[in-house]
Order: sequence, then structure tokens, then C-alpha cells
Amino acid sequence: QSYERFMHESDGVIVTGPGLERLFSKVTKVPIHILENHIPHELGEFAQLWQEPKNEINLGIAGSLGHMSDYLAVLPTLRELFAQFPQLVLHAMGNETIPQLLGLPPERVRFTPWGTMQQYYEFWRPVHIGIAPLLETPYNACRSDVKALEMSACGVLPILTKALPYEEFLAKTKA
Repeated sequence: QSYERFMHESDGVIVTGPGLERLFSKVTKVPIHILENHIPHELGEFAQLWQEPKNEINLGIAGSLGHMSDYLAVLPTLRELFAQFPQLVLHAMGNETIPQLLGLPPERVRFTPWGTMQQYYEFWRPVHIGIAPLLETPYNACRSDVKALEMSACGVLPILTKALPYEEFLAKTKA
């Protein structure tokens, strides 16, 4: 209730995506503005950033423990892919418990603990395909499209759930 009171006392509210805009518009009459995500450096052309796979196909996933249910939801698909494509390697960044929770063959998982934003961008360099699963939950509807933007800015092909946070990104990229 505190945040609602702050909104009522304000001249406007800034949010990071359409999910929060929809949620907050139900409890306040003040203008709500979406602050679109951006990358703080000059972007190269995707075709120049893309690295053609050689011996390995590098799949990447990065996120906090708040994404764990999303990760577990795609785990059966990941296991099928690992069984079908022996050259597939998963790069994962986040909490130290992620590799054990995923239970994938350890020799095919490259884990990176959380670090700086520069380390995060470096994490994506060897990755060819990034996955950003989102279950349809009220919490996930309030997320933003920043993951897709970060991946593509690093030359990683993002595989996205068709979910509210990614709708505009998917429309703009004609995916």
C-alpha cells in the first residue's frame, strides 16, 4: 500500500515495461511512462557480431534465482537437446546453485558466477543462442525486454517466450 500512496502523491510514474504499466494503471490515475531499455554503448550490426559455430554450439542462459521456475520449465527440452546434439554446450551465469539444479552433464556446462556488467557482456561472447524462458505468471508479466536486447547486442540469437515483456521486441525484429 505504500507504493500506491507514493504513486497517488506523484506527478507521474516511470516503469520498465507494459506489464507494470498495466498493473499500476489499475491503482492510480497519474500518467505512467515506460522507460525503454537501451544498451549504453554503440551497437554493431548483428551479422558482424554473430560468430558461426565451429565444433560446439553454445547455448546460453543467465538470470537470478527468480528465474529458476522458468529454467526448470524448459529443462525437459534442454535434456532432449543435449541427448540429440552432442556438440551442444550450455553457458549459464547466475547463482552458484544453478548448475546443480539443472542437473545437466557437468562436462557440457560452463558456469559463470554473477559479476560486473562488463563480465555479463563478456559471458555472452562465446554464446550462439540465448534462451530467455518466461512462464506466464503475473510476476513475469511485469518484467522487461532487457534480456533480449542484451543478447542481441552481443551477437547472440535470442530464443524468447511469446510473452508480454517480449511482444514489442518480437514485433520490431519480425520474429
